[in-house]
Amino acid sequence: MQRGPEGTKYCHLIWATRNGRSSFKIAEAARFCERAVHHACATMGWKPDLISVLADRVDIVVAVPAEEDRWSVSPRLQQAVIHLLRDGRVLPDDGEHGWA
Repeated sequence: MQRGPEGTKYCHLIWATRNGRSSFKIAEAARFCERAVHHACATMGWKPDLISVLADRVDIVVAVPAEEDRWSVSPRLQQAVIHLLRDGRVLPDDGEHGWA
């Protein structure tokens, strides 16, 4: 795992859809997913360096505190995204992060 700026490290996550389904073929769904991941990272104080939503998977490179256990990053981020989606708290598209 590569070290980031002082006190951080980068984690590369790949979330695949069940059975390789093309769940994100619709651009609006892909942008929504990207916003949800970005917002979840922000709520935890993490910085996403890359969020790439492909038809059958999501690739994420996120900077986390160096002391964060690498095996906890993906489950914690998944839970944060699930809670945001469940509570309807995904931020609207602001055009600032390339989602427009």
